[in-house]
Amino acid sequence: MLTSHALDECLLPIEIFDLIIKEVVGGSNRQEALSTLRTCSLVCKAFIDLCRPHIFSTVTYGPYGHLHETRKNLGKLLTKQPKIRTYVKNVKYIMDIEDDPPINEAALVANAKKRFGAKADHRPAAPEVFSEENLRADSAYFAHLDYQEYIMTAGRVDAYRPTLALLITHAESLSIHHSRCHTADMATGTACTDKRCLFFLNTMLEEMSTQDTIRSISIMGFADLRMWMVMDSPNLQHLHLDTCLLDDWNCPPGVVLGRREIGLPPLSSIIKLKTITVRAVDNFAFSIIQYCKDLESVSIFDLDFGSEVPSHLDKSKRITSFPKLRNMRIDKPRNWVPFCSLSESSGLTTFPALTHLDVFLGEVRDSQHINRLISHSRILEDLTVRIGVQNDNFKLLNPTAWLQTNQSTLKSLTLLPSISVYDDEDPLIRVLCDGLSKIKGNNHLETLVINITYHRYMVGLNIFVPKFEQWKRFDTLFTSNRVVDFPKLKNLSISIHFTAGPIRPIRDIPNFWAGLEFLRGPLKRLHADGSRGINFSCKITHAIR
Repeated sequence: MLTSHALDECLLPIEIFDLIIKEVVGGSNRQEALSTLRTCSLVCKAFIDLCRPHIFSTVTYGPYGHLHETRKNLGKLLTKQPKIRTYVKNVKYIMDIEDDPPINEAALVANAKKRFGAKADHRPAAPEVFSEENLRADSAYFAHLDYQEYIMTAGRVDAYRPTLALLITHAESLSIHHSRCHTADMATGTACTDKRCLFFLNTMLEEMSTQDTIRSISIMGFADLRMWMVMDSPNLQHLHLDTCLLDDWNCPPGVVLGRREIGLPPLSSIIKLKTITVRAVDNFAFSIIQYCKDLESVSIFDLDFGSEVPSHLDKSKRITSFPKLRNMRIDKPRNWVPFCSLSESSGLTTFPALTHLDVFLGEVRDSQHINRLISHSRILEDLTVRIGVQNDNFKLLNPTAWLQTNQSTLKSLTLLPSISVYDDEDPLIRVLCDGLSKIKGNNHLETLVINITYHRYMVGLNIFVPKFEQWKRFDTLFTSNRVVDFPKLKNLSISIHFTAGPIRPIRDIPNFWAGLEFLRGPLKRLHADGSRGINFSCKITHAIR
């Protein structure tokens, strides 16, 4: 083993070893890196101080199974060696309940009645609050129960309180995820309602959300999530919610927000969120976004916007412009209205810094919404439009507006339509060509990607024979005088996929369904030498078996 004395005689200074260790940690495989760091710690004592901050930078524990044992061991270590507490930057709290013994429901209900029977006047429905059904859906009482008594009435023997979070005082990131889904199904978007998991969720939020060091909170797979506890985090910058049912944006009567207890201004004036990512979340108060002046990125997937406006938000301080918002992704919103309301002010650019926009249009008529969003941008560089329609008229699409609004800055345009019927007039390509024709000679377009999926091209024994007249126009548009019309174009990619299975055998399918021959005719110039000087790709795939 290399001793500290031998290390002093090494030709390389300790700073070089520090750089090497940081390079090891920067790899993609954390488990492999941890193994290497533990080995390095055995080399000499000097390496221990270099490796420990990386070894303990991320800790994962939980209330159940092997993660519970990890929690107890970690608690002992942090108690004996307080310096290690400062190394913990990322806390991952995982609900792993697979092998947990069943809870004594009757004893728990009886205990709640005993403890809170005389204190239920603050509850609006006192006669019903003690039913087992309500206790299963409402974890409020468990947050008040003494933890030791809760454990004993649940039929468990565990003397360890969930206060490990109180020992971790320098964490910057908190993740609380439901892993095994014993009462939740992430595939169908169902959040967990198990009273034990909700109890531990609320305990962690109470103990950690108000810490000044917390910058990021990620929660996945829970129902009845008390958002007022999450938003009470004084320096929260990154919020990630996945498969959750949100509850209680307003703090209960008699509860004082933690930030106000320490003399900070009201929440409405100091929301510091920079990124918001929400997926499959119900009752998300979209109004919260209108108080985030530092917002840089918004990603929304399959979201149900709640109409509730938290009472602690000062409506007079809502902002109408987002000067730092650069990235926005909106995928399958169940309600476009809140986004439209952001850009209602005439003469005001709501998204002056927006450079990357990725949207999903569930119906072609949603095009008016994206038109409104784009009209409030000025330096858009990357636009991706995903289109899923059911027998809608593509004439309602208006790519001309998308292209002209940011024609001096737009560098990349990606269209990903998913079409349910085939129309041999190619209305989508027609409106696209109309828009591209409007910006010829005055654009910065570098990349154009068109990826079309047709979901049905056969009816009975009849096969739609595509004419692709508009594709011929597309071919001419990019070959006649491309150097002048699209001087910065570098990448042009076309992909068409047919998902419908055949009714006829493949030998009866005309040759134009196979391979590149399908588009080689309409795009003959691009396939010949018209694509010289750019990266051109064209392919067709189908579900014929």
